[in-house]
Amino acid sequence: TTTTTTTTTTTTTTTTTTTAAATTQTKATYTTPITTHTTPITHTTTSTGKIHVFVDASNIIIGAKRNYSIKLDIESLINIVEKGRPCASRQLVGSRLATQNTTNAYDKWKQHNYLVQIGVISNRKEVFVDEALHSMLARCYFQFLGCNDNTLVLLTGDGNDEVKGTATFPMLVEQFAKIGWRVEMWSWKKSLHKSYVRLSKEYKTVEINYLDDHVEEISRNIGPNENGMKRRSESNEEGEEKNNRKEELVHIVEPPY
Repeated sequence: TTTTTTTTTTTTTTTTTTTAAATTQTKATYTTPITTHTTPITHTTTSTGKIHVFVDASNIIIGAKRNYSIKLDIESLINIVEKGRPCASRQLVGSRLATQNTTNAYDKWKQHNYLVQIGVISNRKEVFVDEALHSMLARCYFQFLGCNDNTLVLLTGDGNDEVKGTATFPMLVEQFAKIGWRVEMWSWKKSLHKSYVRLSKEYKTVEINYLDDHVEEISRNIGPNENGMKRRSESNEEGEEKNNRKEELVHIVEPPY
């Protein structure tokens, strides 16, 4: 009996020849190349004590407009949430009308070294925004997995599970909490999904911060509301709450300008 084996990095071929039976058997295995992303995730452990800031711009900006009729002082908002701490990640996802070619509304964020991604508003719904931010959060999770004493700073109140089987902000927040990260949520009171309240009770490292408590500091322009910095009149509260519940289901948005 004679056995011959030939091996390469991509192909392994084994041929067995039996003299008496004059039988030949051949077995071949081929390796298929794997395409690597042009910017692969690099695991790092050098982010000790840093913060990672992610901003759902539409949720925060529209909340300011609807709750207080104000435009935000972006620089003041950034100072409040970052608190002068060393920052390893600054990411923002916003939106614009499909007919609008400019994204000047986000220039101030770019000046503060935020990586800005812009989706479009089509049929009064945002396209790309939540999914993009979910992806960025997941990438941060894996890239800095194992880092000590890090903090996720997330500006959103959104918690809807519009597409079943896909990631949500509360789901991702819980994953960060499970690996020992601190999580600072920043949201308007009326925009905060109840899931975050649950998470703050289950995990001591999840903290909820209300932008309402800083409205005077982060206001750029105040609308003609009768009560100035206060919320709209109490008589409108019930109707607004009903509208907000509907918006939680369909996630209808307005351009954030």
